[in-house]
Amino acid sequence: MDRQKDWREHIRETAYRWLLGERPRGCLGENLLLLFGNPDEFDAPRVKEKFDSVEQVGVFLKGRYRVAGQEGLLSYTTPKFGAPIVSHYVEVAAMAGVKRIISVGYVGGLADDVRVGELFLCDRAMGLDGTTRSYFGGPREFAATPRLSAALEKTARAAGVGLSRGTVVSIDALMLECSAWVAEWRAAGYGAVDLETACLFGLGEKLGLECAALHIVSDSPYRSDTDREARHMASLDDQLRIALESMIGAGR
Repeated sequence: MDRQKDWREHIRETAYRWLLGERPRGCLGENLLLLFGNPDEFDAPRVKEKFDSVEQVGVFLKGRYRVAGQEGLLSYTTPKFGAPIVSHYVEVAAMAGVKRIISVGYVGGLADDVRVGELFLCDRAMGLDGTTRSYFGGPREFAATPRLSAALEKTARAAGVGLSRGTVVSIDALMLECSAWVAEWRAAGYGAVDLETACLFGLGEKLGLECAALHIVSDSPYRSDTDREARHMASLDDQLRIALESMIGAGR
């Protein structure tokens, strides 16, 4: 008997119960929105008001919503931030029937065309964080699902919302960022830095999930923006609306 396999299955079942209790497989449906960053902002009425009805499913919320004259159904949750929590939530979500995930959160800008307060669509992500390296044996780049990313970009463009796109580098030691590190990854062609996207894309590849990420640029060492807060709040509403509308089309 493979004891290691048995213990992994025990851990997976335990993690499932932590997040979903005794609810059956498939309870979350196929679509999941992961809201990373400041959970107090994402728990605000601006999120719930977009749904016609919401039910609690463990630590997740599941609801029906209408946007652009269409109706959608998805689950969402606010797991704060960081790759370890990504691995926990995504593995459990896959066990609970989820097939596609859009994450919305924040990145720090690195490239010249990445503006503070605007949206950044992640095409690829380099996993420097410890969780992603543990899963895959070292640093690797992972791609978003092209179909899901295309839906996000199409929806944003149709709404007249500007966004940049590129590759993000995902880390976990946020406090170790320094000018030399930023300059190195900027010179290597990376557009932004975050904590979660590489782990999400990597697990999407491993588990057969469609994944995409649309983030707000929270800051940049190369730009100052005196109107950052106002632009940030406007972007938050755009970000949520674009993600919800894109999920409807992607689920067909």
